[in-house]
Amino acid sequence: MYSPNQSKEKTLFDGSFESGDLSNWGVVNDSINQWIAGAATAYEGTYSGYISNDGSNNTYTGNIAQVSHIYFNVKFPRFLSAADLEFEWRCLGEPKFDYMRVYMVAPNNTPIAGTALGNKYSIGTSNYKRDITASTGTGRNKKTTTETAYEYQASPVWRKEYIPLDLSGIRNREKRFVFSWINSADENTFNPPIALDNVKVTTVMPMKYH
Repeated sequence: MYSPNQSKEKTLFDGSFESGDLSNWGVVNDSINQWIAGAATAYEGTYSGYISNDGSNNTYTGNIAQVSHIYFNVKFPRFLSAADLEFEWRCLGEPKFDYMRVYMVAPNNTPIAGTALGNKYSIGTSNYKRDITASTGTGRNKKTTTETAYEYQASPVWRKEYIPLDLSGIRNREKRFVFSWINSADENTFNPPIALDNVKVTTVMPMKYH
């Protein structure tokens, strides 16, 4: 017998790359290391989304600073207080210099090629947490602040990630999720760069809302 209190998982965004393109995503690429959908690697199926410096292989150029983004929007039901962002990922990258960050921002915040979003918008789990200290001013006016960012790197094998999303108190129910590849102009290159698969936003909702 049906009960209004019954619930089931609902997918609010399905970012599969099996179409072989990035048609479900907004794309803002830098000049060399760019997001593509390709068959050079995949967690499952044929295609994944990844950074490439030649339009085919999952490789990057590490001696020129680059920031490239892909993103999508999700509108959350007004009664929803929690959801999950999940994906598979693989990335080696030079430690602390070449990595992927994930951001949750306002739906009209469109990223710019070559520019990383603010650390405060970065989301992730504790395994990938990095505290970044910055100083402003000089002498008596010098101030030091610490911000937290989450950086996905140092794994040449595929990993599964679940990022819990706390939606309580959020008035604007639409959010933009940005996946950014960031690499420095250091001479060191640690391939492969980021690759993504099975990107989803899911939640558990009462049956009456399905």
